[in-house]
Order: sequence, then C-alpha cells, then structure tokens
Amino acid sequence: MSKISRVVGAIAGVVAIVGYATGNPGLAGAATAVAALSSTAAQIAQKKPPMRGSTSTILIGANLPMPYAMGRTYASASLIYDVGYGGTDNPYRSMVFVWSGAGPIKGIEAFQSDFATVAFDGGTAGKPAGNATGYYRDFLRLSTQLGATPEAAALAGPFGAIPAWGAGQKLSGYAAGLVTATFDKKGKRFASGLPQLGAIVNGVLVYDPRQDGTYPGGSGACRPRQEATYVWDGPPLAMAAGENPGCHGVTYAMGRHQGPAGKMVFGCGFAPEAIDWPAWVRFMNLCDMNGWKIGGTIFEPGSKWDNLKRICAAGGGEPVFAGGKLSVKFNEPRIALDTITRDDLADGEVQVQAMKGWRDRVNAVVPRYRSEAHRWDMVQAAAVKSSAYIAEDGEEKVIERPFDLVQDKDQAARLAAYELVNGREIGPIILPCKLRLIEYRIGDALTVDLPDEGLDGQPCVIVGRRIDPVAGMIELTLESETAAKHAFALGQTGIAPPTPSLLSAEQLDAAAEQAALIALQAALRTSTARNLTVEGRNGPPAQIELSGFQIDYTGFGVVSVAGPTVLNVSGAGTYYLYADADALGDAAPVIGATTNYPSAFNSAAAPRRVFLGQSVVVPGSGSPPTGGTGSGGGYGGGSNP
Repeated sequence: MSKISRVVGAIAGVVAIVGYATGNPGLAGAATAVAALSSTAAQIAQKKPPMRGSTSTILIGANLPMPYAMGRTYASASLIYDVGYGGTDNPYRSMVFVWSGAGPIKGIEAFQSDFATVAFDGGTAGKPAGNATGYYRDFLRLSTQLGATPEAAALAGPFGAIPAWGAGQKLSGYAAGLVTATFDKKGKRFASGLPQLGAIVNGVLVYDPRQDGTYPGGSGACRPRQEATYVWDGPPLAMAAGENPGCHGVTYAMGRHQGPAGKMVFGCGFAPEAIDWPAWVRFMNLCDMNGWKIGGTIFEPGSKWDNLKRICAAGGGEPVFAGGKLSVKFNEPRIALDTITRDDLADGEVQVQAMKGWRDRVNAVVPRYRSEAHRWDMVQAAAVKSSAYIAEDGEEKVIERPFDLVQDKDQAARLAAYELVNGREIGPIILPCKLRLIEYRIGDALTVDLPDEGLDGQPCVIVGRRIDPVAGMIELTLESETAAKHAFALGQTGIAPPTPSLLSAEQLDAAAEQAALIALQAALRTSTARNLTVEGRNGPPAQIELSGFQIDYTGFGVVSVAGPTVLNVSGAGTYYLYADADALGDAAPVIGATTNYPSAFNSAAAPRRVFLGQSVVVPGSGSPPTGGTGSGGGYGGGSNP
C-alpha cells in the first residue's frame, strides 16, 4: 500500500475502473492498491446520492447531479476525478472539484480547508491559484477556472502530466478547481487524511431586466437568454443582482443556455414571452428594499419546479401562473385598486371561510437557515411566535420551516413571521364576479364590501383566478390582507398583528392608515428623477439652482416638477438633493439639499423622501459656478463619496 494511501487517505475506487478502461497500467495499478481498502469498495457499491445534493458535504461518484451556486455561498462541490501518481510511492494526489455548472460564476472568494481559508501565491482576485502559503506551503496546490464557455485550456497540475487527464477535459461551463496534495514524509500534514476542501464562491450571473435597455424603464446591455450579457452587480443603489432572489428566479425559469447552439443546460426553459415581467421586477425591487439575499446551491436532475420554489422562497415569494404567464406572488404592503360590491357579483355561490380550522393553525414557526458561523450547516433560529395566537389556540402549536437558500438569521426569522401571520388571514374567499374585474391579477389588492357575508370593507389579495367564458364571469379567490402584519414581520414592531375579524371596522381603519404610510414609503424608495440639471453658486448668498425635471413615481407614473428652483444653502460644500412628496404623483414636492449623503435617502426618519440622484458642489468665494454630478435617473444616480 502506498504512503499517500496510508497518510492522505483512500483514493476513489472509481479510478481503478478508469485505469483499466483506458489501458493505463500505472493508473490501474495505483488505483488497485487503493481499492484494496474495504471502505473504498463499499463506496462504489453505494446508491447514487439524492438529486437534491448537499451544500456542505462532498459528493463522489459518476454521473453526479450538477450543482448550481447562487449568491455568496460555500460550495464543497462534486468530486469528479481523483488519482494518485508520481512513481511507486504515489507522492501526489490530484482531485478535480466542480463547484457550479452554468458558468461562468462571478468568482471564487476563498478556498478553504476544514472551513478555514487557505491563501495561495498565484492567481488573481476571484480566481486563486498556485502554491499554498502558511501551513500548507509546498503540500497543497490549486488551479481554478470560473466556467467560461469555452474554457481556453483544461486545468493543469503542478507536477507535469496527470494520468488520464489532459486537454480534452476542459470542463467548459463549469466553475472548478484542480487540487494537488503532496505526501508529507514527516507525517505532519494530512496525518488523519485530507481535510474537507471547499470554496466560498460568488455564484452564477443572472439576467436583470432593470439593466436591460429594451425593457421599459430598464437601462443597460443585459438581454434575456444572451448569457454573455448577464450580470452580477445590481443597478445603482441596489444590492448585487447576483444575490437577488427575484433575478435568480426569473433567470432559472428561462433556463441556462450554453454553446454556439444555445443549448439549455439547466433550469426550466420558459420563453421570455411567457413571463410576467412587471410582477418579477416588483419582486426584485422588494428584495432590494428588504435586503433579502439568496445564497446556496441547488442541483439537477430533480424537480425544476421545486427548485424554482426554493429560489423564490428566499425572498418570501412563490411562483404562480397568472394570465397564462409565469408570475410570482409575494408579501408586500399593498393599496387596494378597486372595491368589490354586491353589484360586481355574477351568478354563483359566494364562499367565505372565516378562519382556518384549529387543526391547521400554528402559533409558532421555527425557521431553519444555512449559517456561515456553523460551517454552513442548516441550523434553527429562535422560534417566531405570538402570545396572542397561543392564547387564542389554547396551546403552543409549532412547525419548523426550512429556508434552504437563506443564510441570514434575521431574514429567516422575518420570512417565518410572514408564514405565521399569513396563516391567520381569512380565506379562501371565493367570489363569482362579472367581467369588469377581469383585469386584476394574482397579487393585486381589492377591497371586498359585502356586509351580508361579514366582509365590511375588508382589504383582500387575489390568490387565484379562473375565467369562465361560457358563463361570462371570472371567479376570484382571495385572502384577507392585514396591513399591520408587514410591520410585525419586518421587525418594525414587537407585537403581532391581531387576528382579523370579519366585522371589526375600528381595526380596519387603524390598519388602513398604517398600510397607506408603509405602501407610500415603499413606492417612494424606488421612485427616481429624470432630466434634472443643477448649478451651485458661491453667492453671497450661496445657492443651488435646479431646473424643471420629472419624477417617475413607482406605481403611479412620470410627473413634471416645475422649475427653476433656487435653494439658499449655508456655504461651500458638496450637497445631495432630494424631494419630500406628500403623496404619489405630487407635482410640487418640497426640494431640499443636505451635506449628509445618507440623509438624502428615504428612511424611517424621512419616509416621504425621494433621492434626486444628483450632487452638486457649491464653490468657495471667487470660484465660478459648478454643475451637478449624477445621472438623475435609474436608481438615483448621484455621486457617492
């Protein structure tokens, strides 16, 4: 038995099969010696790993499921090649790990041994390579690729040719690494076998319609199903698109395409025309606003629909079909778009389930998420519970909810809180309606005013719809919408919203006022300015002059703001411009300027604020006037110091 077998550990028995099949006696001999270990022989006889795979363990074998890394995450990978070589003692062991398919990925942040980062003396940022530094110097070497299509060359080892590995093994489209361990004659390194090897990666690139100049309101070169245009970074002032659950959801839904023929290698394969883009863009913006990121690995083959649901769940969403297109429903503060009255009902039965049955109700949800602090394992966070719900039910009723692609405890807790409060909504409410309401879709909010059914001005959300062309009607399925639940779920208050009552007008009034402010703030956060020019003058007095411009109010449209507007300021310096609006569509907002950059943005202290995407320098005495900087469009532009 070779020293590398005794000290470094068993080499995968599948190598022996490769050696005999290729007629390579050196490879076959080395592998046969290792295959004598009973543990390796047992591994060969094991069943295939589950298609779902694992993020924190290494998969070994042939025809492994393809990993697909999203966001910033740990990828321990699939081990697809493993061989000992270098003479009779086999002093070298080279292993090829695949971290993600559908490449290229953004980059490899760190290579890790037993979850501790190992530095190397070569490579570039996002692509470590060379000889290890520190403890593993001269005993661990690395070559990496990000998964370009095609890759320029196959991964190469540091000690010449590797048996049965050559130019034909480029692994184009796969983010991968070739790791070579060297036998330590002193028996110090690898004394108990190889450590767990893995990498923290920034995963696959995505399509972002907000960065697509052909999409209404978009700006940039991103194009659907053109992988070379896909991005990692987000729009200005937004989080990375490569960490946005909405961007990943729609990209996976369209599928990943590689090669000259654009062959689909991963994902669902929906045509761009079959996707409800406005809903997905709203979902992306909500994830930005809440700071909800995706991180983790999924695998194929397996259920593509389940994978899509896991992706959307990282942002509190769920894929649905609406109007014959793939849409997404999610939790967000909403304003009712219309009112359903008795006059809107068609022939048919009105069905109202006042509350979910006692057996189906829960009052505590234990979220599970993937924790970097716990070696990227799935761990439980503290239960999210409501004492009011527990009192109503008479006992604590707990469920566990895993969020496979969430890596932040606060995000997991807030998503669990949404699941808790949504379980207390009234529904389903099934209403046969006249075709006047056909334009409303899943996720739209409507007020239901049917006092005879116990629905007295009740805010509701459409969760299903069915058109009956023969009867000339549309059947809407709704659930009640309690505005206060959003503040509770997002951590803005410490108490749970009350369980909705069918006839509680006082409660509805209070909730509506809070919902309006939350919805207004959510819309103003993503509203943007257009066609704004500014000039700073030293005075005296020191002044900033703004031209007339437009504000694109999210959910309302573009409104012109008359100009010029002249602001007197305290003196020389860099100023950031904003507008405080009373409502969506306000054409005469209060214009202001501040030298404190964060103060120019929408916040809890300034919930009606729109950042105008501009900064301007007011020069000192004797200097000529200066113009502003920043785009004044998109996601705010501006000059960020």
